[in-house]
Amino acid sequence: MADLPDSTEGPVDRKLRQDVVIYPTNKTAVKAYHIGDTDDTDRESLARRKPMPIEHDIRWTWTCVPIELQLSATTAPFGKANSGYFFPGGQLQQKARAQIADHVATILNHQHRVFCFMIVITGVEARLLRWDRAGAVVTNAFDLTDSEQVKPMYRFLYRLSKMTAEQRGYDPTVVPASGDEIMSMNVARDALPESDYRRKRIAAAMTCGWQIQKIRMREQDVVSVEAWRRAGQDSTSAPTDSSSLSSSVQAGVAPCYTPSSTPPNAHTPASSDSRNETGSADFGGRYFLVGKPEHHTDSPIGRGTRGYIAYDMKTGKFVFLRDSWRYETSKSEIKVYEQLHRNRVRHIATPICGGDVIGQDNSPQQTCAQEFDKDKKMPKYIHNRLVVEEIGISLLEFPTGRDLVVVMTHALIVTHLTSEAHEDAWKFAEVMHRDISVANILMLPDANPEAVGVS
Repeated sequence: MADLPDSTEGPVDRKLRQDVVIYPTNKTAVKAYHIGDTDDTDRESLARRKPMPIEHDIRWTWTCVPIELQLSATTAPFGKANSGYFFPGGQLQQKARAQIADHVATILNHQHRVFCFMIVITGVEARLLRWDRAGAVVTNAFDLTDSEQVKPMYRFLYRLSKMTAEQRGYDPTVVPASGDEIMSMNVARDALPESDYRRKRIAAAMTCGWQIQKIRMREQDVVSVEAWRRAGQDSTSAPTDSSSLSSSVQAGVAPCYTPSSTPPNAHTPASSDSRNETGSADFGGRYFLVGKPEHHTDSPIGRGTRGYIAYDMKTGKFVFLRDSWRYETSKSEIKVYEQLHRNRVRHIATPICGGDVIGQDNSPQQTCAQEFDKDKKMPKYIHNRLVVEEIGISLLEFPTGRDLVVVMTHALIVTHLTSEAHEDAWKFAEVMHRDISVANILMLPDANPEAVGVS
């Protein structure tokens, strides 16, 4: 496998190579990772082999358990239990740890995972790893040549073969889109005007080699901004206290300063008058199709934020979906938006739905690696999604200097040179952004060519 890098990974010098991989055995997966009918197994024969069609070179999408191989202790990512150094400081050993972290990050970016298993083999010793967004749990090394010590590997592989997809770490709220569903997404894209700034980005999201997935949001997660604002107008509740303020700050809400009253891809909000907080089981849902993320993190741990151009299957329009893992101590981002809209903060994004991702056991998907941290320094993360109507453009992609000046003029109000949305958020909702950066100022084209907004 190391001689066959995934062709979807960009330039040759940056392609990651997995040593050995455990794949699923369903027909779609087999078709994707099958290397052809050749019986050649030596390096030279593989090098001479004609390039496979790209659909046969999609391996990160289907990797179930990666297996990393190291020849000796000099390149081992972890030290022996009795050595006193679990993380050896040698350059090759640090590089080996970086490599396995890169591989896990790539899997998490290509797939929708709650966690991921890994096997690391060094010489005749092996370790089992379980990664989630809090970190990795690593077993002690066991000798593969010892009939007793090797039993954990036998048990793991046997149990892996009997596990459900969710037990292997896959997110049960995400499934592959059907051919008809993908066709609907293509039709919606082709219906956009040639000049529409979203066409190129949607095409990139549907890049060959990235499977189109269908994400399910619960009916309880669908919100009504109008209902929030009506409730806020009629409410006489006391201002937010400082404890909820601190959690709101961590959520990092991105404001939307747009002069247009209706975004180009807006739709009528959900008819419900309030968000259902009961947590009861629902029999419907709101579905979104996504492909390649527009942006993602290169780390296997932390918030793991990924942004997608998403196709709303209910409205037939394109929206923006953000998938991330929030600190357990911080608010869900949709609740921060509710707080802002109830306090009638201007020029912020328009949520469609959002909330913590609920698993099949009716509890939020969360990390568990922190439970093995004796020092109790690792935070717990909870899986969270947010879908908004607006699809912004990076401030770095301004077409002309004039456009940049117009955007910044809209974003900055003369009074104290503070942005109007940020000022409203603090004045009326007691929420401070604390992350005002280029990444959080997005242009939103208006029907009027003279007007440019930012999100």
